[in-house]
Amino acid sequence: VTNLDGLFVDCTSLTTINNINSWDTSAITSMNAMFQGCTAFNQSLSFNTSAVTSMNEMFLNATNFNSALTFNTSSVTSMNNMFFGCSVFNSALTFNTSAVLNMGSMFSGCSAFNQPLSFNTAAVTSMAGMFNNATAFNQPLSFDTSSVTDMSSMFRACSVFNQPLTFDTSAVTTMGRMFRDATAFNQNISSFNTGAVTDMYQMFRDAPAFNQNIGTWNVAN
Repeated sequence: VTNLDGLFVDCTSLTTINNINSWDTSAITSMNAMFQGCTAFNQSLSFNTSAVTSMNEMFLNATNFNSALTFNTSSVTSMNNMFFGCSVFNSALTFNTSAVLNMGSMFSGCSAFNQPLSFNTAAVTSMAGMFNNATAFNQPLSFDTSSVTDMSSMFRACSVFNQPLTFDTSAVTTMGRMFRDATAFNQNISSFNTGAVTDMYQMFRDAPAFNQNIGTWNVAN
């Protein structure tokens, strides 16, 4: 077996799986949506994931999940929507994300999540919606964003987030809704390089605390 995509999708009664951490997963390359919609599932997992390249939507809407994950993620390139809608998830993550390209909506709707993240994001191109509606999140972020092109809705509705951002945004083309409804955010972002940005649609809509000088942003595009 090389693919576990959708294995337990919508198994709403599933709570634990006997001996699952004894499974030989060394050949698995994809775990997309593996526990999607498992609304009762909450079991610690220590898979051998050294060959896995994709964990998209792995726990999407697993609304009861809040257990430890011991994964080798060094080969993973996509974590899109991985914890989307995991409304009680607040476990520490020590993932190796050096190969990850896509973190879009990774923590979207994670309304309890507030853990430090020491991710290597040098290869990431999309952080669209990464913390969208993560209403408890307020951690410092020292991300390498030099490859990121999409930050749309990244902090949308992050109602308590108010951390300094020293992002390299030189490759970013879209910042639409980036701080929409981020009701606490009020940090100096005048250092953002906006030379490549084509879209700032609703970037600060309903961000009532924001009152910073955005300096000499290049908005030529």
